[in-house]
Amino acid sequence: MTRPTVLALGATLAVIAGVACSDIVAPNRSQRYDWRLVVNYDSAGLPFVDTLSFHWPRNHLPVRIWVEDQFGLPGHVREGIKLWRTAFLYGEWDGVVVSDSNTADVIVRAVQPPPQTIPASVPSCVGATDVDTVNTRFQLRIPIRVYVFPSIPGAPDLDRCFRIVAAHELGHSLGLFQHSTDSTDLMYGVPNVEGLSQRDVGAALNAYHFRADMVPVRP
Repeated sequence: MTRPTVLALGATLAVIAGVACSDIVAPNRSQRYDWRLVVNYDSAGLPFVDTLSFHWPRNHLPVRIWVEDQFGLPGHVREGIKLWRTAFLYGEWDGVVVSDSNTADVIVRAVQPPPQTIPASVPSCVGATDVDTVNTRFQLRIPIRVYVFPSIPGAPDLDRCFRIVAAHELGHSLGLFQHSTDSTDLMYGVPNVEGLSQRDVGAALNAYHFRADMVPVRP
């Protein structure tokens, strides 16, 4: 299943509120959007719909991410890792860029996503994340494949576009499979902010404190 993403033009920035070290409290999970994967499946010839939650198990951290060395993507993904790491007060998720794609849990390619994921009209760059739940629905095939690609090569805002889309797709890879409907969220379907909103943080925390329906498996 593929989650397409396109970056809209503009310069609105999200503001992340700081938390004083002396005020460590339980994370706020009340502001959120639904993160779960919606899948159609067949049971005894009858169509059903299921909603599935996923988060990387503790014993699988840090998530290993291989990034193709094009368009400055390794640096953008590292920035995205640092960004999402701030959402988890107790280290529920972490990631690291690795040099060996054969051992990676997530592969980020600087290639055009599958044709069906690209809208008819796109701004500077486009991104997509493929989520394969295999046949059982309860297994997530890894490596998860992420695509980030310039739709307007040489556009003046291309670097910012890559930075936002890489962080957005990283959010999908950590388990936020749905798009937000709020344009102030990084996980909005057409992202245009460079930081995490409280709703982004709340959705991530809920995903990682909710029972996972799927486990990561290799072919």
